[in-house]
Amino acid sequence: FNQRKDGKDLLAEMKAKDYEVITDQLPKTPSENNELILLAEDGMPKMSEGRGDFLPNATKLALEKLSKNETGFFLMVEGSQIDWGGHDNDADYLIQELLDFDKTLGVALDFAKQNGETLVIVTADHETGGYTLASDGKDYNKIKPSFSTSGHSGTMVPVFAEGPGASLFNGIYESNEIYHKMMALFDK
Repeated sequence: FNQRKDGKDLLAEMKAKDYEVITDQLPKTPSENNELILLAEDGMPKMSEGRGDFLPNATKLALEKLSKNETGFFLMVEGSQIDWGGHDNDADYLIQELLDFDKTLGVALDFAKQNGETLVIVTADHETGGYTLASDGKDYNKIKPSFSTSGHSGTMVPVFAEGPGASLFNGIYESNEIYHKMMALFDK
């Protein structure tokens, strides 16, 4: 944002356009400004390094802010460190990040249930690590988790949807179809 090759300082430009840019701490309540941008100056720490409930709380804050828009809203929330845990072949890292994303998803689903007009879609652009829960040898009562790669695998990525229009997201299709399905709903 402020260290671009072209010399532009997008942070300064956003502030000049009356965006509220926060890089250090999540506010307790939504800003009264029209625009709010939350950026982690040096990236967010792992859950194991004390990130806490930042993602669920940021999602709640965003939903409170965006739901005031009478024409509706689109919010994309990413659990990016799930991918990093897969690349690192670190099961604890991966699982902690998945649990954090699950908690975040709970916030979104609770909002959607109360709101009644919100569609929640959950997917990914790829799987990373090829994490497998296999048996430990011939003892099928024990599992021995393992990774098959430190890169992206060819595993099919599921799409889950809850709320109005969720039935459009059933079946198997190319990931770019998600966009077209969403646009069909936006046009209604």
